[in-house]
Amino acid sequence: TAPWRGRPGCAGLFSMWVEPQARGRGLGGLLVDAVVGHARDQGLERIVLEVTDGNEAAERLYAAKGFERTGVTGSLPPPRSAIREHQRELLL
Repeated sequence: TAPWRGRPGCAGLFSMWVEPQARGRGLGGLLVDAVVGHARDQGLERIVLEVTDGNEAAERLYAAKGFERTGVTGSLPPPRSAIREHQRELLL
């Protein structure tokens, strides 16, 4: 597995999506668990993700799975530059 953004031992989790009609059934948690398991199997040390500020469901999911805020924030590239995100990471 190639390092995320040149950071050895680090994987990125991005663009996870569960169809609205399938939400609330634990599928997001299962997807995160699968990514975490794969990262551990690859010997990685951490997983980093970015979540849109105000996406409360995603923030709750990632917090429940142990992802903590890193303090890094930013905006999406144009034309969505008004959307703010914050970074979270999970140490494995």
